[in-house]
Amino acid sequence: MHLDLVILDELGYLPFSQAGGALLFHLLSKLYEHTSVIITTNLVFAEWANVFIDAKLTTALLDRLTHHCHIVETGNESYRFHQSSGQAKARIKSREQAKQRASKEVIEEPF
Repeated sequence: MHLDLVILDELGYLPFSQAGGALLFHLLSKLYEHTSVIITTNLVFAEWANVFIDAKLTTALLDRLTHHCHIVETGNESYRFHQSSGQAKARIKSREQAKQRASKEVIEEPF
């Protein structure tokens, strides 16, 4: 209650037990309208009931969380996956260019 900000990263990565979901609901209810909360998740709201098991609890939780909120959607592609894919593409391109240079050197050598 005395913090300015609470961050819950990767919410829904693992499902909560019923007791765990109730505890998180209780925490977020206490923080509601007193403390800023940032939640990161890959789940759409419709999938949250699978994480919290209890549909009524999930509805009440989403009601509180979305009352005074800003939703920032970054897209479906993971930033880490995008970054590693870019690095892999760069390595492949570098290898292909090295092979092309090596094959040109072999062809250009006098017999």
